[in-house]
Amino acid sequence: QSTDPDAGINVKYGITSNLTADFTVNPDFSQIESDRAQIEVNQRFPLFFRELRPFFLEGAEIFSLPSPVTLVHTRTIVDPDFGLKLTGKVGRTDLGVLDVRTGDASGVSAKNFFVARVKRNFLQQSSVGAIFTDGHPALPIASRTYGADIRLATSRLLGKSRTLAFNAFGLRSVNEGTTARDWSYGISAEYPNDKIDLEFALRDVGEHFN
Repeated sequence: QSTDPDAGINVKYGITSNLTADFTVNPDFSQIESDRAQIEVNQRFPLFFRELRPFFLEGAEIFSLPSPVTLVHTRTIVDPDFGLKLTGKVGRTDLGVLDVRTGDASGVSAKNFFVARVKRNFLQQSSVGAIFTDGHPALPIASRTYGADIRLATSRLLGKSRTLAFNAFGLRSVNEGTTARDWSYGISAEYPNDKIDLEFALRDVGEHFN
């Protein structure tokens, strides 16, 4: 029987104790656990499958924002040819950079996806951050998203076991060559404590936000 050899490589390098670089070429995800079965019944939105691939999982929390949409959903990046990721901390700053290129083995044109995230932590539980993404798996045109977020939290006025936090974010998506560009923004307040959790949130996603 003839053979069809194929090869890939994965490299993980600890730049510091808090900063890690990952590099992969032709990654093999055949040993990843299968998705749990879901049944779609009378719902307006598609099924959501969480990310299971180790290359995309490490440091994924750095790319999250307090937004009603999952801004960086790496599960939509299929069959990558190579990828580079840098995640971790430098002092009080969280850094995340992801660059992945997919091939055209399935008849789909090669695409490049880039994400950059920085978040500066200050005081005890507060932070301010920014994010930029370039590339959209479902769109044949250039698609970019950029925005910022802030979190202000304090426990001094309420005691050590209680925290009052305020969050705000603003995001802008632009699809080049079209009028499909819009905003998503929101504010929220959280007051978790021993007996009751209180949360207020007001969030908006524009019709053409993509």
